[in-house]
Amino acid sequence: MVTIVGHVADDGGAAVTERGICYTAFESTDDEHHSLPTINNSKLQHKSIGTGSFTITMKPAQPGASYIVRPYVINGAGIAYGKAITFKTMALKDGPQGKPGVDGKPTS
Repeated sequence: MVTIVGHVADDGGAAVTERGICYTAFESTDDEHHSLPTINNSKLQHKSIGTGSFTITMKPAQPGASYIVRPYVINGAGIAYGKAITFKTMALKDGPQGKPGVDGKPTS
């Protein structure tokens, strides 16, 4: 599980109607060649609206993948994005029969 904290400091004069995080996942370790996520990629919407802090917990589904995550906010003026962060999930070990990842335990 990964917890992301976002903060909407100012609504820019129009009420915030949606806020959350958007993200992309990829297997490459070369973060430089991947575009920043938008709400057209995967997103998790927070249940509250308005200004202030919000927290979203995500459960990354791809073992051994890199994720780029950034907060977003939508109001009557459009969409604004916050600073992106990148993290990598742990790969799975081979299972008892030598099948990749069947035991669900991370590699060391």
